[in-house]
Amino acid sequence: MLEADGSISLHFADLGYVDERYTLMLDIADARGRSRARVAVAVSDGGRKELSPREMLADLVFRRSSLDGDGSRPLGMLLGIESGVESIGPYLLATVMSAVRRRSFAGAWRTVRALSPKARFPRVEEYEANSLGRGSGGIFFEPRAWDPRDGSDPGDREVINEYRAELIRALRSEYGPRYTGGFVANPFAIEHYGDLLCTASSERSDYLRRMRTCDIGIASIGLHRSTPFKIPEYLAAGRAVLTEPLHFEMGPEPGLAIAEFASVHDCVEQIDSLLSRPVELAMRQDAARAYWRDHVRPDQVMARMLRSVREAV
Repeated sequence: MLEADGSISLHFADLGYVDERYTLMLDIADARGRSRARVAVAVSDGGRKELSPREMLADLVFRRSSLDGDGSRPLGMLLGIESGVESIGPYLLATVMSAVRRRSFAGAWRTVRALSPKARFPRVEEYEANSLGRGSGGIFFEPRAWDPRDGSDPGDREVINEYRAELIRALRSEYGPRYTGGFVANPFAIEHYGDLLCTASSERSDYLRRMRTCDIGIASIGLHRSTPFKIPEYLAAGRAVLTEPLHFEMGPEPGLAIAEFASVHDCVEQIDSLLSRPVELAMRQDAARAYWRDHVRPDQVMARMLRSVREAV
């Protein structure tokens, strides 16, 4: 996005850094091509107190899951988007060729698979579409159930699944047709939570359309206590946000844009309060739009990171 408006120029190359799947290395230069800083950008779910081998090569480290005292700076909340710029082609080619040279064929396949139309993320404008429109007073929560057999953190996944199931049951019981959602119908959810499924289309465009019919978006903590990707989706759409307490630093304080709930019961009480106070609900939605526009929109996240780099070097 910053390249598209002429703010920066991007060039892609395999610089031979230590391979880490979720950490991007940036060599940032001035307009004359003189190197200013080497920056690591880590977008993995979990936080850690120590720097990784790749991060140790950087002058500055930015993390999606940043903890106080871990040697990093908070990157902020992230949202998967389609870039819409021509330079993505060279980037993908460089990524595939680098993976092949390292004999990381799984990494090459992940990149190729990302080109599938079904894997395509919406553009920013699609997330923002109709963000000024009010919903019908509904509540939205459409999470994923994680198969404990697929990861190295089965206990974490089971706790997340059960808490999400408890939330879905409570929202269905309290709000009936005013609640939109349920577990996404993947094989694990179909087997273990068949009574809690969302039976509507899981296509991203349909998902966003359903979400925009509601006024309040509910979020639960992700794997390794990560900040939910649903929060920036709700902010972009101008929905009031209720979430479990966030564990990692996320940059500027959200103010009215994001509220936290301590339990399922507390979540329901806060929803009741918002639905009974339309003026407060509208204020929360306006705050969500403003926080998205000023701090969470992807171009703002990257611009804030670049300002931090300029101030530090």
